[in-house]
This record gives sequence, structure tokens and C-alpha cells, in this order.
Amino acid sequence: MENQPLPPSTHSTERPILSKTEINALFVSSLSDVYNMKTHLVRLIPELVKRASYQGLKQAILSTGLHLDAQLLRIDFIFKYLKYESNFRPKPLLGSLNVRDYLFSNVGELNTYQLDYIIINHLLTIEQLEIAQFKVLLTLAKGVYHKQIYSMIKLCLQDAIKEKRTFELLSKTYSL
Repeated sequence: MENQPLPPSTHSTERPILSKTEINALFVSSLSDVYNMKTHLVRLIPELVKRASYQGLKQAILSTGLHLDAQLLRIDFIFKYLKYESNFRPKPLLGSLNVRDYLFSNVGELNTYQLDYIIINHLLTIEQLEIAQFKVLLTLAKGVYHKQIYSMIKLCLQDAIKEKRTFELLSKTYSL
């Protein structure tokens, strides 16, 4: 296929401005995605603890479960404040983010430390996604919602950053 000329650019140089309704829809959609990821992960905590072999990892997973519960409560409050229901809607989590499929498809071929390392890296990936989502949510919430909603999202972001650091430190224990 030969190189064909690109069509003229349709990109505007004007800064896009979202209405409050559009921001609200985007905010609720993004927050729902985070809620779904966290709810899915909370349900897997017992299985992750059971599969992990390193005691430090088991404790980090349990600690993450406590942070997840606190974040879910904050998100529930935000949904109630905005008069939305936060019912968990199971859906595929971006393919390889389906924890059970990702972690346990080839378990038989891995030693316990390899499995621990996979668990750590998977949880680290999820935390990184959550951090990115919370940053977007902070941007959307600023100036549009009540300060308490902004503060709760900020607390969730801080929790996710702490969890990411924990898993980064744990991953270093498995390095040479």
C-alpha cells in the first residue's frame, strides 16, 4: 500500500471546554471503573494471601485490602452524594487486568517465589492504573464538586501511592 496523503487536520486549536454535565458523566464513568477494579481486587484478597509464600507479601496484601475497603467506602459516599448507585458491575478489566486469569493460568510451572513476584508486579500495575485514574478524577473534581469529594479522591490517591511504594519495595526483595 503506497503512502497516501493525510486528510487535512480537523483539530481545533481552541481549548476544549466541557460542560458540568459532561464533566459529571466523565467523572462518574471513571470513578465507576476504579470502583469495579477495587471491588474485583477485594474479592481476590483471600486467594492472593493463600497463594503468596513470603510473609511480607501476605501482610502487604492484607494491608492493601484494608486500604481498598476504606477507598470503596469513600467512593460509595461520593456516589451517594452525587445520587448515583455504586453497584459493582463485573466486566473484563482491560484483558490482562483480570487478576485470576493473569495470575493463575500457568501456576503449575512457577515456583513459589516466581508466583510471589508475579502477584507483586500485577498489584503494582493495578496501583499505577488507579493512581492515573485518581489524578484524572482530581482534575475533574476540582472546582466542580463539593470540597469534600475532592478531599476524598485525594485521600484515595494518597492511599494508592502508598500501596504502589509498598509493592515497589517488595519487588526489590526479589531482585538479585
